[in-house]
Amino acid sequence: MKTVDKSLVTDIVKVKLGADTPSEPLLKITVDEIEQTILNYCNINEIPKELTYTFANMVVDLFRYEDEFIKATTVSVEGEEEEAEPDVNTHNINSIRLPD
Repeated sequence: MKTVDKSLVTDIVKVKLGADTPSEPLLKITVDEIEQTILNYCNINEIPKELTYTFANMVVDLFRYEDEFIKATTVSVEGEEEEAEPDVNTHNINSIRLPD
Protein backbone atom coordinates (compact mmCIF):
# COMPACT_ATOMS: atom_id res chain seq x y z
CA MET A 1 0.00 0.00 0.00
CA LYS A 2 1.28 3.45 -0.92
CA THR A 3 1.16 5.86 1.99
CA VAL A 4 0.45 9.58 2.10
CA ASP A 5 3.37 11.95 1.51
CA LYS A 6 3.30 14.48 4.38
CA SER A 7 5.40 16.97 2.40
CA LEU A 8 2.73 16.91 -0.35
CA VAL A 9 0.05 17.47 2.30
CA THR A 10 2.05 20.43 3.64
CA ASP A 11 2.41 21.90 0.14
CA ILE A 12 -1.33 21.56 -0.52
CA VAL A 13 -2.10 23.29 2.81
CA LYS A 14 0.26 26.16 1.96
CA VAL A 15 -1.43 26.69 -1.41
CA LYS A 16 -4.93 26.55 0.06
CA LEU A 17 -4.15 28.92 2.95
CA GLY A 18 -2.11 31.33 0.81
CA ALA A 19 -1.15 34.44 2.80
CA ASP A 20 -2.69 32.93 5.95
CA THR A 21 -0.16 30.09 6.04
CA PRO A 22 1.22 29.72 9.58
CA SER A 23 4.87 29.36 10.54
CA GLU A 24 6.65 26.13 9.61
CA PRO A 25 6.79 24.79 13.20
CA LEU A 26 3.06 25.37 13.72
CA LEU A 27 2.25 23.86 10.33
CA LYS A 28 4.33 20.75 11.12
CA ILE A 29 2.69 20.29 14.52
CA THR A 30 -0.78 20.64 13.01
CA VAL A 31 -0.02 18.18 10.20
CA ASP A 32 1.27 15.71 12.81
CA GLU A 33 -1.83 16.28 14.96
CA ILE A 34 -4.22 15.60 12.08
CA GLU A 35 -2.16 12.58 11.04
CA GLN A 36 -2.56 11.12 14.50
CA THR A 37 -6.28 11.92 14.48
CA ILE A 38 -6.77 10.04 11.19
CA LEU A 39 -4.71 7.06 12.36
CA ASN A 40 -6.63 6.81 15.62
CA TYR A 41 -10.07 7.37 14.12
CA CYS A 42 -9.55 4.83 11.33
CA ASN A 43 -7.60 2.42 13.56
CA ILE A 44 -4.81 2.09 10.99
CA ASN A 45 -1.01 2.24 11.12
CA GLU A 46 -0.45 4.15 7.87
CA ILE A 47 -2.53 6.68 5.98
CA PRO A 48 -3.20 5.53 2.40
CA LYS A 49 -2.20 7.80 -0.48
CA GLU A 50 -5.86 8.11 -1.49
CA LEU A 51 -6.50 10.23 1.64
CA THR A 52 -3.93 12.90 0.69
CA TYR A 53 -6.50 15.61 -0.07
CA THR A 54 -8.75 14.64 2.83
CA PHE A 55 -5.70 14.92 5.10
CA ALA A 56 -4.78 18.35 3.68
CA ASN A 57 -8.37 19.61 3.91
CA MET A 58 -8.58 18.55 7.57
CA VAL A 59 -5.42 20.57 8.31
CA VAL A 60 -6.82 23.61 6.48
CA ASP A 61 -10.15 23.25 8.31
CA LEU A 62 -8.41 23.17 11.69
CA PHE A 63 -6.45 26.35 10.91
CA ARG A 64 -9.56 28.14 9.68
CA TYR A 65 -11.60 26.99 12.68
CA GLU A 66 -8.95 28.19 15.14
CA ASP A 67 -8.63 31.50 13.28
CA GLU A 68 -12.40 32.08 13.37
CA PHE A 69 -12.52 31.11 17.06
CA ILE A 70 -9.82 33.64 17.91
CA LYS A 71 -11.62 36.36 15.92
CA ALA A 72 -14.93 35.55 17.62
CA THR A 73 -13.51 35.67 21.15
CA THR A 74 -11.43 38.85 20.90
CA VAL A 75 -12.65 42.40 20.54
CA SER A 76 -10.59 45.36 19.38
CA VAL A 77 -10.73 48.30 21.79
CA GLU A 78 -8.80 51.38 20.67
CA GLY A 79 -6.18 49.29 18.90
CA GLU A 80 -5.85 46.74 21.70
CA GLU A 81 -7.31 43.26 21.82
CA GLU A 82 -9.01 41.94 24.91
CA GLU A 83 -11.00 38.86 25.74
CA ALA A 84 -14.68 39.19 24.92
CA GLU A 85 -17.14 38.44 27.68
CA PRO A 86 -19.61 35.69 26.83
CA ASP A 87 -23.08 37.01 26.01
CA VAL A 88 -25.15 35.06 28.53
CA ASN A 89 -28.38 36.28 30.08
CA THR A 90 -28.50 34.90 33.64
CA HIS A 91 -31.35 37.10 34.91
CA ASN A 92 -34.12 34.59 34.15
CA ILE A 93 -32.46 31.49 35.68
CA ASN A 94 -34.35 30.29 38.77
CA SER A 95 -32.75 26.90 39.23
CA ILE A 96 -30.51 24.36 37.57
CA ARG A 97 -31.48 20.69 37.53
CA LEU A 98 -28.60 18.25 37.60
CA PRO A 99 -28.96 14.63 36.51
CA ASP A 100 -29.04 11.95 39.22
